[in-house]
Amino acid sequence: MLRQLEQIIMNENDFKYVIDGLTEILFGTAYTYGEIIADEMISYKFRCVCRQYFTQEVAEDTSIESHLYYLTEDMRSFGAFKQMKTKVSVLVPSGSAAGNAGDGYTQRTLPIADLVRITPQQKEAMGMIIREISVSKLGLMTFVL
Repeated sequence: MLRQLEQIIMNENDFKYVIDGLTEILFGTAYTYGEIIADEMISYKFRCVCRQYFTQEVAEDTSIESHLYYLTEDMRSFGAFKQMKTKVSVLVPSGSAAGNAGDGYTQRTLPIADLVRITPQQKEAMGMIIREISVSKLGLMTFVL
């Protein structure tokens, strides 16, 4: 029983990570904006963007995944994501493009503008899972608050 509980806890945190690379910062989409703002190990400027842009449109307990799932081009946060040159890694069932059920998932990386063009209904029909965002360090550095 304890082992099952440990497995569940581990699985809840599987997509809560930050990888600070040379040219980009990768965020697991299970992170909520409140957790990002509170975590001092995350870039100060990104935390400011979260506080000043994202939490003005969505609640602090909203995950990145939920925010991106319903993001539209007319939202202020879309402009922030676009200015930071954000790319989104998504998982799509292998057979979803052909309309038949596949036996796995295919990972795709989309610019934020391409993701926003897909409606939430289309994302659900495709079985799309948003797993990770990649924020350009150059885009973040040149971002004007």
